[in-house]
Amino acid sequence: MEKRNGTALLIAQNGLLNSKQWLIEQELVLGRDACCEVVIEDRQVSRRHARVFFMDNGLYIEDLQSKNGTYINHKRIHEVTQLHEGDVIQIALIQEFLYISSDATIPLSEEQAYRVLYIDKENDTVWVKEQKIDPPLSIQQFTLLKCLYENMGCIVTRSEIVACVWAESSGEGISNEAIDALVRRLRYRLAEIEKDFEFIETVRGYGFRLNNPVQ
Repeated sequence: MEKRNGTALLIAQNGLLNSKQWLIEQELVLGRDACCEVVIEDRQVSRRHARVFFMDNGLYIEDLQSKNGTYINHKRIHEVTQLHEGDVIQIALIQEFLYISSDATIPLSEEQAYRVLYIDKENDTVWVKEQKIDPPLSIQQFTLLKCLYENMGCIVTRSEIVACVWAESSGEGISNEAIDALVRRLRYRLAEIEKDFEFIETVRGYGFRLNNPVQ
């Protein structure tokens, strides 16, 4: 399977999200709402501020009637605008993103291998910065990570985690404390290799999200 239009990346510059990266494979909504693919927790940012999406001839951005505007290279946009290599996107003048792309078409499996965290599903092994986690994760830890990995960048609710990790018990009697303890243990194992990056983000009131930047 191949991804259309080659590799497309948004890289946060300065601001709350400094240095975070998003591989654009489908529509991304940027905003303050926790359901957005790119969450910017600042009151100057609208709940659904802007969206980035593919059309037949490239990648485009649209301001979603935000209060404080979306800017491309310091100019406010008022209609759907095509993005070009090196464009700087500004959301409410609070958060900047650099857009970079490549015309090369890369297999999706290879793209995933370029990420900081990679799961080899054939061998049930986890790699962080090209270093295998050893000893392996527990079954519950691996199942949780796989669930988050398969929904990378999206929020996975607590009920979805229970259904995934504790499927055999039908999720009965699984408390929030048990989920938090499992997440905490998994974070600890990942931090054994990469202590300076928080892969698993807690989204208050919703669940958890895996952040997994490209190397």
